[in-house]
Amino acid sequence: MRNYKGNRSSEGSTQRKQITLSDDQITAKALHDKIEKLRMQLHELVSKRGLNDKSVIKLSQELDVYILQYHRKRQTVTTMKSDEKPRMIDGN
Repeated sequence: MRNYKGNRSSEGSTQRKQITLSDDQITAKALHDKIEKLRMQLHELVSKRGLNDKSVIKLSQELDVYILQYHRKRQTVTTMKSDEKPRMIDGN
């Protein structure tokens, strides 16, 4: 099981909630969207706190986990046997 942290707005505030999904439930599209969101957050955090701040390092490490998971999921599709019918996993 993987942990997927999503944001939820409640009365104008943003709360972080923990959602646990299996690898099969997390699509490449969802991972890509999560990566882009974290990338933007990281960029903003770096501009405010610098590269050596503990919160920047922690967010960067979290982003690394999602990037690795995304590439593993994408590699699974490209290494399928040639006689198998390709299936779309990213919703496009």
